[in-house]
Amino acid sequence: LFFTWTAAHRVLHFFPSRSSSDLDFLATYREKYTKLPDVSYDLWEERHVIHTFSVSAVYAGLNAAATFAETFGDETRATTFPTAMVEIKEATIK
Repeated sequence: LFFTWTAAHRVLHFFPSRSSSDLDFLATYREKYTKLPDVSYDLWEERHVIHTFSVSAVYAGLNAAATFAETFGDETRATTFPTAMVEIKEATIK
């Protein structure tokens, strides 16, 4: 129980201050017509396009971020991140 509390306490201090701008970037750096994550380089920095891997990674990151935001009471991000996830999922299916 103590380990769980101390781990959660560390995350509580880490989440809002250090990662919020990165997570906000994931939610907002998206192509305005398709709503997919905007163009980026692939893992080997050869192509500058929208990649399935990047879309999946952003979706997973926003999913985790939404869970953290809800857990730690960040109501704004707890609604922003799932909204971005839905838009990305719908755009991916199209």
